[in-house]
Amino acid sequence: MDQTNIKLQVWTTIQNLNRLWTVENNADELKNYFHKNMVAISPTDKLRLEGRDACVASWKNFTQISKINYWKEIDPKIEIFGDNNLAIVTYYFDMSFEISG
Repeated sequence: MDQTNIKLQVWTTIQNLNRLWTVENNADELKNYFHKNMVAISPTDKLRLEGRDACVASWKNFTQISKINYWKEIDPKIEIFGDNNLAIVTYYFDMSFEISG
């Protein structure tokens, strides 16, 4: 598979992952995307999140206390390394949400 097709496949995966929690309100399914040793810094958590379960729980908590009105990924940069088995993806996003309470 050439680099263009790989990048398209990677970007589609990222968009699908984001749709799960922003549109479908199904953050539990992120377990199928997040690495077991994932680490994340979240604006809604005081400490860094370590591990898939902690990250999924944080995303799920956010979706339970908020109403996401809008989500869009912007200007993706996808870099492929190794034997096409590692991708680093960065992008900006635009989001509108309301926090209940």
